[in-house]
Amino acid sequence: MLFKYKGFDKTGKKVKGTVTASSVEEAGQKLRMQNIYHEGLIPTKEFSLDAFSKRQMPVELLSTFSKELSSYLNSGMTILTAIKLLENQHEGEKKYVSFLNSIKTMIDEGKSLYHALNTQKVYALPDFFLQSLNVAGQSGKMVEVLTNMGNFFSAQNKVKNR
Repeated sequence: MLFKYKGFDKTGKKVKGTVTASSVEEAGQKLRMQNIYHEGLIPTKEFSLDAFSKRQMPVELLSTFSKELSSYLNSGMTILTAIKLLENQHEGEKKYVSFLNSIKTMIDEGKSLYHALNTQKVYALPDFFLQSLNVAGQSGKMVEVLTNMGNFFSAQNKVKNR
């Protein structure tokens, strides 16, 4: 979602612009990270180029990603190692490898899996999936949530194919 803002930078200069975020709270956080103190955030109907260029991740691929990542994490691997393995396994799928590479880079920089998935520019992911992973990361239930998401998307794909 795209938000318009007006505010001040850290020097007190008036600034205005747009920020892409999934909620008003996230937009405010992004602006604070840029040292911009906003007076208001207004959702806009305009399309952001990022949101427009992202394609929805196919349900089958989302199921596979969730199940494989869950399996690796369950075996005791770190998220970074698991993503690297996934990247090696799917070498022939350019778009998916690009997706995995962008996630790997952000996780290597110390970002959470939720943050990496939410800010990558390759695939649009369902919001409930992202929010579930956010909560799972905070509660230590990542393997269980990924397994359940993988099963959910697999069942959804079967229903869709019928």
